[in-house]
Amino acid sequence: MLRHVIAAGLLVQTGYFAGVFQAMHAGLSAGMVALIAGLQPVVVSVVASVVLDEKRNWRQWLGLLLGVAGVLLVIEHKLGQGVITLAGVAFCALALLSISLGTVYQKRFCAGVDVTATSVVHSAVSLLVLTPAALLEPGAIVWNGAFIFALLWVSLVVSIGAIGILLWLLRHGEAGQVSGLFFLVPPTTAVIAWLAFGESVSGLMWLGMAVAMLGVWLGSARAPGRTALPE
Repeated sequence: MLRHVIAAGLLVQTGYFAGVFQAMHAGLSAGMVALIAGLQPVVVSVVASVVLDEKRNWRQWLGLLLGVAGVLLVIEHKLGQGVITLAGVAFCALALLSISLGTVYQKRFCAGVDVTATSVVHSAVSLLVLTPAALLEPGAIVWNGAFIFALLWVSLVVSIGAIGILLWLLRHGEAGQVSGLFFLVPPTTAVIAWLAFGESVSGLMWLGMAVAMLGVWLGSARAPGRTALPE
């Protein structure tokens, strides 16, 4: 069982985060990264329908399409930023495949493992794999307040908190339904930025949030003979 948890950690944590940050380092904008990574629920639903026999009804597929449309509306204003490079797209595609396959793998082989133990193994594996890579770039880290805040946020809130919730949800619901919640990440980020940093939110973005939430609602609907997401 340990080898399955390690494999899931390499996909869900190591491959995903390394791919996302390398994509932005290669020049891809945060909006483009969010759009590509936002396709995760679609990829997971397709893979899970084959590997896990999770059948989707027409409402759930419609929910996936609305979710993608909602994310696109929320981040549309950021798509023109940055540069589109082959390396950036490749790293982002790697992140997308990694988190998608990792979600299905976690559900298939590790759903019954204790969430805390799984998180510890995931973090330890990522530390062992990524530390040597980070050391290959001496002097690349500037230890200032902004970097420390970002490091703590990614480590505690995202890597431990958000991924921990993902692992818990995968114990109680289908991989496709759980992944649909990823559509709420860009809208939630926009609201936090609006409340905490005063960033403007356009009418188009509010519309996108509503469309994304509708998509998640439709995508999480109970399919015949299937288990809905926990209340």
